[in-house]
Amino acid sequence: MKRKVNERLYTPTFMDYLSHFGRTKKWEHVTKFFIPMIMFLIYFLIVYHLTKTNSEIAPLMLAYSLPPFGKESVIPTGISLGMTPITMFLLVVYIDMTFALLIIWNYDLLHKLPLCGEVLKKIEHSGIQLWNKHPWLDRLAFIGLVIFVFIPFHGTGATTSAILGRITGMKPLKTFFAIMVGSITGTFFMISFSGVFILLFGRKNLLILAVAIIIIVFLVFLRKNLENYSTAN
Repeated sequence: MKRKVNERLYTPTFMDYLSHFGRTKKWEHVTKFFIPMIMFLIYFLIVYHLTKTNSEIAPLMLAYSLPPFGKESVIPTGISLGMTPITMFLLVVYIDMTFALLIIWNYDLLHKLPLCGEVLKKIEHSGIQLWNKHPWLDRLAFIGLVIFVFIPFHGTGATTSAILGRITGMKPLKTFFAIMVGSITGTFFMISFSGVFILLFGRKNLLILAVAIIIIVFLVFLRKNLENYSTAN
């Protein structure tokens, strides 16, 4: 009689993933994995140095890099606190670019990493739900992905769009280009909106609006997570 063996679940490591490739491919994957991170770190250090004159840049950069906040909350906040439109524009578009490259180049690897994989699955699930609610986005393919990045609401953006581009079978370069077009146009729109709002209602009222948006976005994010938790249990 064969004895049953209880096997512990094994979590693959970065090196386990690379072991499937030849020497040349290993270096290619290592390079693609670390380049976006190095780009982000260098930019963050430069921005952190500039916070001697503008202390809002680094916190906003971190806020935009982490869920649930996006263009709809970070851009009005930055503009209302006195950041110049060009600084805000470069900040958002650069972060979108680095995150898009990280996901497009390393989707399979990131999915296998313990904590990162779980976060990606949540973002993926949220993005697919939103995408499926609007079937016309799928029919438009490239333009649909541009619009998805352009829309300044929670659940959209560069990270989710990079994942959707991979799932829908879009080529990496095409996905990256769609994300950059959506990021540039979406950022320009939100900066323009913030500028017009200041002209009509004043900078103080824009800050009040930004705080209200932050609270709403956080509550929506919290509600979704609580619903997912209750469903899982």
